[in-house]
Amino acid sequence: MNISLILIVTLFLLSCSPVLKTDPSSIDTKTKDSTAQEDITPSPAKGSLCEEGARQKLWRIDGDSSTVYMFGSIHFGIPAFYPFSDEINQAFEKSQYLVVEINSQKEGIGSEMAELMKAGYLSEGETLEQKLSPEVYNQLEETLSAMGVPIAPFLHFRPWMMAVTLSVLQIQSLGYSPEMGVESYFFRKSDDKEILELESAEYQMKLLSMLDGEDFLSYTILSGESAKQQMQALSTAWACGDSVSLASIVLKDYSEHIPGYEQIYEEMFKKRNHAMARRISELAQNKGVYFVVVGAGHFLGEDSIISILAENGWVVKSL
Repeated sequence: MNISLILIVTLFLLSCSPVLKTDPSSIDTKTKDSTAQEDITPSPAKGSLCEEGARQKLWRIDGDSSTVYMFGSIHFGIPAFYPFSDEINQAFEKSQYLVVEINSQKEGIGSEMAELMKAGYLSEGETLEQKLSPEVYNQLEETLSAMGVPIAPFLHFRPWMMAVTLSVLQIQSLGYSPEMGVESYFFRKSDDKEILELESAEYQMKLLSMLDGEDFLSYTILSGESAKQQMQALSTAWACGDSVSLASIVLKDYSEHIPGYEQIYEEMFKKRNHAMARRISELAQNKGVYFVVVGAGHFLGEDSIISILAENGWVVKSL
């Protein structure tokens, strides 16, 4: 299976989700219909993704005067993700703080993202066609056309920004949306809670800009046919708490397919996990009850937040 930005968008980088919304050249496309409503309340699933009793993973560490719950997110969701188990909802209700990668609800976030996204635009006089090989540009135009999306609004995007945008369009075309994502679900229920951030939108955008845009764009185009399969596999493994299957998808060595994959893993996964684990450890040394929601990929493997916390002496309980 060719790997695209789908894994990065859905499991690692929350700031990708508002890309199309904050794009000043937003367009009316077939894929936009699924996210047109700003306030979507998830309804009970018509059909469960899992067998009865299976559910998403929840972890907990306890300090002298604190409890920190940790929950892995998929940033783009569907109604079948909901409702969550009573245990997960009760843990959230007990919490005084919601802790996320980025607080997409804070005042001024729209203008902040719009400003940051300027880094994704080419200099005046440059076009995307000039930055791509004829083969990749033609493939992109054909891929967008098949989705009912014109290429014109994206002609001044840098290749990495186009790759991210295409992956978002692919995900949305399958019926997934950030409004139905896990963070959005908890944001809507957090009126009485203080929201804390582990990262910043600026930091996440810098991570995206380090990608080799044309290579990632090419792989995202090629993997379009398997996007549905990828999302179904990810969604089922996550919803059913199947960490083994989820890890086999996320932690697969993609170095043969993606130039510079080792650096991407180091920057987007390993370094971020250590930084987030340090911050979670600091929270656990304070007073209060915290509910941490970050991309599910950060809780997988030897370099996961869970493993790092355990290595630093915390007793991590799987609930």
